[in-house]
Amino acid sequence: MGRGVDMEAKRSASYSVPAVERAIRILHYLRHNKQATVSEISTNLDITRSNCFAILKTLQHNNFISFD
Repeated sequence: MGRGVDMEAKRSASYSVPAVERAIRILHYLRHNKQATVSEISTNLDITRSNCFAILKTLQHNNFISFD
């Protein structure tokens, strides 16, 4: 059974979608830093400011977050 679990973990890692991973990192960050700015998020998560903004706007458009 142990070998099957190892293979599944390797397969899961190879199917990772970078944009989704960044969005999840942003959501986790916002859970603890609710008033964070785009600059703070992008700097702390090492995501370009433009990419961070695009992800935030997409999350807002899909009602996962709200901001001004």
